[in-house]
Amino acid sequence: MRKLGINVVQFSEWPIHDQAAWAAALFKAGPFDDSGALAPYPEVRLQVMLAAYGRWLGFIVAATGRVPASGLVDCGDRALVEGFLTAMRAATEPCTVRAYMTDFFKVCRALAPEQQFELVQAATRHMWRTAKPGARKIGRMVPARDLYGLGLSLMAEAAHLTPPLKQASLYRDGLMIAMLIAAPVRLGNFISIDLGRHLVHAGGSYRLRFVGSEVKNRRPIDLPLPAELSSPIERWIEEYRPRSMARQGRWYIGNAGDALWVSEGGDRYRNGSQIRVRIERQTLKRFGAPINPHLFRDIAATSIATEVPHDVGIIQTVLGHASQGTGERYYNQARSLSASRAHQNVLGRFRLTSEAAAEQEPA
Repeated sequence: MRKLGINVVQFSEWPIHDQAAWAAALFKAGPFDDSGALAPYPEVRLQVMLAAYGRWLGFIVAATGRVPASGLVDCGDRALVEGFLTAMRAATEPCTVRAYMTDFFKVCRALAPEQQFELVQAATRHMWRTAKPGARKIGRMVPARDLYGLGLSLMAEAAHLTPPLKQASLYRDGLMIAMLIAAPVRLGNFISIDLGRHLVHAGGSYRLRFVGSEVKNRRPIDLPLPAELSSPIERWIEEYRPRSMARQGRWYIGNAGDALWVSEGGDRYRNGSQIRVRIERQTLKRFGAPINPHLFRDIAATSIATEVPHDVGIIQTVLGHASQGTGERYYNQARSLSASRAHQNVLGRFRLTSEAAAEQEPA
């Protein structure tokens, strides 16, 4: 997935009207009032919605050269809504566009419940009708065991690097890749892991735990990590992580606290794009194509459906989905991939046979 080429306007720079509407939508009422439409959502979900609406504001500025008094007014401009959809479709996968449009529509309705936002709704419905997994995603799918092996090999390679900070960075990248494919939580949760709170040591190994309020769909997460990752995790915590925290470089913001992941600047990671860049860089080197963190979830589910189809039901637990339907979808995708690979093998054998026959023909 390519990064969307539209600037995201941060909340502090939103129009005053939209900031006030957002605050009202977050209002948590007492026994005699109604809560705002966004009040039930966990923080990690709200951050995604902030980005969706902030991207719309960024598009308006880029397309018109003006700062809107309210982005909600421009939702009635057919040319702008159509241009926004076109710009996103040109920059990223259809299913990702569908997710952005869905969040954008939800925010619009939450900020102005009295309005219908027919154009945004129509664009969103169009994406739900037409969005299919893109070829770029299929082309970047690798077996889960290959990703896990990459993580282990990067940690092993780190010991041979100099200076020490490069060792720490490579070791961290490897551990992130191995942990994320072993427990493919959403990126928002992955960057927020705190020692003792989310990463818990129990029974000789580690687990990842998040309460429902910290998760996108409000379903708590409790996933065990492979026992063989216990020693690498402890080495990161005891050796490499302190080494990273000791650095207070140009972009240092504040103490990393209990954050598991520490950046090159000695601070906790502030957003998912920082980790996404690290993971994409390492996977590009190894596999020839960048694999973003969200694709780890597809890979984990597809690998389960391909290699242990009788256990396809565990996909729901591993990915924290609300229904078994997602597992069935990945099972079908895995069967399609297997059929495609078998077809390609047949073509490969046909090509080799044809070449051999051609060599035997008289000149």
